[in-house]
Amino acid sequence: MKLLKESLRNRRVAEQELVFEAGILARLKHPNIININGVGEKIRKFIVLEYLEGGALSHVLQQPKANTKSSLVGFAALKKSKVPYILGLRNIIYIAQEIAKGLKYLHQDFNEEAMIIHRGN
Repeated sequence: MKLLKESLRNRRVAEQELVFEAGILARLKHPNIININGVGEKIRKFIVLEYLEGGALSHVLQQPKANTKSSLVGFAALKKSKVPYILGLRNIIYIAQEIAKGLKYLHQDFNEEAMIIHRGN
């Protein structure tokens, strides 16, 4: 679920952007782009997104991993890294390829004329 923060300076603009985002998400159909399940308003406007097991990638990257040795063979610099979660090279490459497929869909396959703006979470 994605909802507007209570401490917004310009709530009206934020609500318009959320509704606009929901409209775009409703038209997107790609396995690497999250689906929207609904829109609503109780106290604040919100959108209901598809459930992702494990959560967002940013959340997964914050989780500690007990054994990183097998993932880091030959990558001594990464062993000394302060990154809390090490995915391993194969997983990193796979995730990067899947992200690239989703971005290609957004920028070429969905609508070449559309302006897609990427923001942080």
